[in-house]
Amino acid sequence: MKSLTLFALCSAAGIFTSFAQQQSPYKLAVKWETVDKIENAKNPVSKIIIENKGDKAINLSDYELYFNFMQRIHANSLPASYKLQHRNGDFYQLSFQDANRTLQQRDTLEIHFAVNGRFINFTDGPGGLFLQNKSNKQDIIQLSDHSFPTREHTSLETLAVRYAENAKFKAGAAQPIIPAVKSFSLENGSYKLLENSSFTMDATFDSNLFSNALKNAFSLNLKELSDTKKAAFKIQKDASLATEGYKLHVSKEGIDIAASTDIGVFYAIQSLRSLADAKQQIPFIDVTDEPRFEYRGLSLDVARNFHSKEEVLKVLDLMARYKLNKFHFHFSDDEGWRLQIPSLPELTQVGARRGIDFAENRMLQPSYNSGAYPKEGQFYSKADFIEILKFAAARHIQVIPEVETPGHARAAIKSMEYRYATYLAKGEKEKAEEYRLLEPTDASRYSSAQYWSDNVMNPALPATYRFLNTVIADIASFYKEAGLPFEKISLGGDETPKGSWSASPRINELLKNQQLTSHLEVWPYYIDEINKICKQHNLQMAGWEEMGMKNSGKGMQVNPEAKLTDIQLDVWNNSIGWGQEDLAYKLANAGYPVVFTSATHNYFDLTWNADFQEPGHWWAGKINIDRTYGFIPNNFYINIDQKVHGESVPEGYFNDKIQLTETGKKNMLGIKAALWSEKITNPERLEYMLFPRVLALADRAWSAEKEWEKGSTFNKEAYQVDFSAFMKKLATSELPKLDTWNKGYAYRLAVVGVKVEGNLLQANTDYPGVKIYYTADGSEPTLKSKIYKQALTVKQGNTYKFRVITPQGREGRVETVKL
Repeated sequence: MKSLTLFALCSAAGIFTSFAQQQSPYKLAVKWETVDKIENAKNPVSKIIIENKGDKAINLSDYELYFNFMQRIHANSLPASYKLQHRNGDFYQLSFQDANRTLQQRDTLEIHFAVNGRFINFTDGPGGLFLQNKSNKQDIIQLSDHSFPTREHTSLETLAVRYAENAKFKAGAAQPIIPAVKSFSLENGSYKLLENSSFTMDATFDSNLFSNALKNAFSLNLKELSDTKKAAFKIQKDASLATEGYKLHVSKEGIDIAASTDIGVFYAIQSLRSLADAKQQIPFIDVTDEPRFEYRGLSLDVARNFHSKEEVLKVLDLMARYKLNKFHFHFSDDEGWRLQIPSLPELTQVGARRGIDFAENRMLQPSYNSGAYPKEGQFYSKADFIEILKFAAARHIQVIPEVETPGHARAAIKSMEYRYATYLAKGEKEKAEEYRLLEPTDASRYSSAQYWSDNVMNPALPATYRFLNTVIADIASFYKEAGLPFEKISLGGDETPKGSWSASPRINELLKNQQLTSHLEVWPYYIDEINKICKQHNLQMAGWEEMGMKNSGKGMQVNPEAKLTDIQLDVWNNSIGWGQEDLAYKLANAGYPVVFTSATHNYFDLTWNADFQEPGHWWAGKINIDRTYGFIPNNFYINIDQKVHGESVPEGYFNDKIQLTETGKKNMLGIKAALWSEKITNPERLEYMLFPRVLALADRAWSAEKEWEKGSTFNKEAYQVDFSAFMKKLATSELPKLDTWNKGYAYRLAVVGVKVEGNLLQANTDYPGVKIYYTADGSEPTLKSKIYKQALTVKQGNTYKFRVITPQGREGRVETVKL
């Protein structure tokens, strides 16, 4: 291939007018295909195929192709007939160098290129493609007819491996409740919930909260009685129970709940929801329960790709049903600012809009498949946020907002640059500089983890702290108006790229004024300063792990300064093979309150497995539900045998890693999952990535420590018994509820495994007990097809197809076996 050097990062050139979407006379389609076999290929070649489906030829030389692509396109991968520029972030511009590159009607053009990395599945492909006329900027052709490659047939070898994995499920009973309770005893019989029921309640509890929670759970019409003997539900006070603990007794006389707080009562109701069958019958049971961890969380990224208020509420409702209690609301990042801040309206006027008209910072550049035209209204208004707060609080979920700083701050920086230009044009220089977050004379050069060259706030500018103080004050006012306490905020702190501030005159002044000896000392200085702002607002500051670290010349290490150890640290980096597997334990042992946000177990944007049809990232490995359920927060080394890309962990690899001390265990607040939305552009994909893995997260966060978590060796047999019990409950009881709750959740359906030996074919799924529909004539399975019940006697030459289908008709992936 001819050599092509990627151009340096740059911002958009020229002044664009406001664009209105126009009807193009051309009918173009685009698809992406892999060329190399991608499973183990390094720097694989793939291709963008542009097809002219219309009756009019187009001169591509008049246009430039823009697209988003998360990996770096390899130098030397395109011929000289193309000129490629990396604009910034994941945004590319490709020019056609031939003077008359015409795409005739019904013809196609293939553009081959290699990446500096690997592919693993269909979501690795480019997106957000459009053509823009070089001379008429209003002439934009959105390539919305975009198809991804598929794999029609999974090999029999792969299906057999999947079958063997699925066959590991052990015989035995399903656990009765998700998340698993501390202790229980079951008896024969069940209690039927009636639509019109009565209850008695200790006067210290809120009867409205109780009746609303039960109505939401079971659509019951409740009446409060004074006669305890006649009541179906009896709610009693037991001050000896933990704040979130409860006791539950179900018998033929009714349902007794004991708790010390309304929260305990609420969680008892959630256990009833898990116990109930489709006819609202509850088995006779005695339960004593309380959570293992006080922090049981989920972080949702709505900045990279926006997700509506309605979808957030839907996620919150399911979180509460499985006793998760912390919602980390990631609404700001490089690619978007999604919360209205009345004092700084530019944050959503600019930061919530992406499109090709991004010159002079009137909007952000296209990112993560957003396309040429901005989507309006992609942010939460003040009223939206207050509604979310109240909805969460009613379900005992604390909302913890995150303002990214100093890195991952490009949306804020560009929004404030627009504000700066607006006031400067009015001659109001002082007002213009009030919230300006960058220093124009800063010559520092860097590239962030997502390839941004301009995404870091400057800690030497008073405007940076003024900005944060103003944003926090506005958010505080939202909580006050909602009538809720504002106790904690995350200020990010992660992935500030190497080279930031290295050539900043204002930073050099700061070093002198603060008597700092090097640029490395700016980091702990900054963390201390923003922590002071949080304390002024009576807030605990949370942030990513770097907030508890500093670089003294040998890389980032734990910062032992006691004045910073009140910061909650969300620790994600335990990637196997990267060398920081023990970081969460180091920080907890040093006195920091830690929430273990394990990338290797609980980053739900990662793909389920290596199947090409499974969506998601793969950089920290692959995360199926077994992986999430098998996370051992306080002793996580003992069941790790592979590095992030599947290589075996060498014998003794973890011998020199730090173990969690007794002090560290006290500082381990809990666990959290994160869903980053670079590849998640609609609610169906969001729910697919979250569920059912969230249920495994909830089980690990709530349920008591298991025997297989302890010691220096892992008891695989004991683990598999517990995991099988969990999965049987999940597949046969909980997933059918997810089909109907809140109009249904688009959770990941089970996938079929197949083993063929001689003329016998056996099939199973990765969720035990779900129905498999099949055909033997090559047709697509439907609800009217046969249900697989036992091994099939098969014939050579026949084509068999298998899939899981829900009673509501939602169809899983088809697996085809050609004999």
